[in-house]
Amino acid sequence: MLANKFLVIDIEATCWEHNKPPIGEQHEIIEIGFAIIDIKQQIISEKGSILVKPEISKVSEYCTKLTTLTQTDVNNGVTFSKACNILKTNYKSNKLMWGSWGNYDRNMFYSQCKRTGVEYPFSNTFINLKTIYSIFNKMDIGISVKKALEKESIVFEGTRHRGIDDAYNIAKLFLRMIQRYSLSNVCYSIPIIKDVSNSDNIHKLKPNPELGTPFLCKNCGTFLGCSKNFDKYAGPIICPVCKHDNGNTIII
Repeated sequence: MLANKFLVIDIEATCWEHNKPPIGEQHEIIEIGFAIIDIKQQIISEKGSILVKPEISKVSEYCTKLTTLTQTDVNNGVTFSKACNILKTNYKSNKLMWGSWGNYDRNMFYSQCKRTGVEYPFSNTFINLKTIYSIFNKMDIGISVKKALEKESIVFEGTRHRGIDDAYNIAKLFLRMIQRYSLSNVCYSIPIIKDVSNSDNIHKLKPNPELGTPFLCKNCGTFLGCSKNFDKYAGPIICPVCKHDNGNTIII
């Protein structure tokens, strides 16, 4: 696992008005937007887009109005299998920590990989950036990228609902979180914590005085939040990556 970079993913998929696909069609990924954060330098070092040609659906007029992508655009794209291979080969997606604004992007990849038999292209170290942002800012979980950017006085760059631009702007939000909440310490720690039952394997973190001590999943080491985020929470803490029930969790 590479600990010095973080991959932000935002996808666009075929869609229809009122979410009603024609008979025989279903949502398919048509664009994979990505941005790579250099955690040490705290900059966005790269951004890009991979257009994907859908196999069982067409780009509707509604989809074009939303994303600006046309059927002609995606016809020039690569297959979903090729796109996943590009992510792994060119951008080390299976070796990087990664995240997206919510679970939609990850769920789409899971379902499309399962349906097509394509190998899942990402590592298991996933962070739901929308949830993390909402918790740290004591806001409702459902905050949109648009409202989060406005709250941070960050100007959206590019075209909304294009994967390449959404990923880049989400990366700017996460970079702001890294800087404000000292998350670079957490990001560096995630990949090396595999067996937290052995204290010798635990990399000590410096607690953020505003948020308390970091919580990590006992099973896979994923960052779950900080102690003050769970002050009034009495239920089980389930890891979003490996689904492990952490009970009281381990605090380091």
